Amino acid sequence: MNTTSNIDEQQVLANVRHAVDGWSRALEAHRMAPPDPGFAARLAGLAQAAREQARVCRAADAAGFEWPPHRAADPRPPYELQPDTGRRGPKRLWPI
Repeated sequence: MNTTSNIDEQQVLANVRHAVDGWSRALEAHRMAPPDPGFAARLAGLAQAAREQARVCRAADAAGFEWPPHRAADPRPPYELQPDTGRRGPKRLWPI
C-alpha cells in the first residue's frame, strides 16, 4: 500500500466500508420488495449507492490500495431488475 500517511489509509478504509454498507442496504431494500410505488426511490437509492461505491473505489485505487475481486454471495441483480419479472418498458432498454 502506497499511502501518504496512516491517517489517509484509515480514512480511505472507512470510506470504503461506508460505501459497501450503503450498497448492501440499498441492495437489501430491493431483494424482497414488491413492485410498488417505492420502486423508483429504491432504484434511485441503489444508483446512488453504486455511484458512491465507485467513487470511493477509484479514490482507494488512486491511493494505492489493492484488493481481490469482489465475490458476492448472489451476484444477480435484484429480482425486480431481472429479465422476465415484469420489468416495465421496452426490452431494448434493459441490457441484461
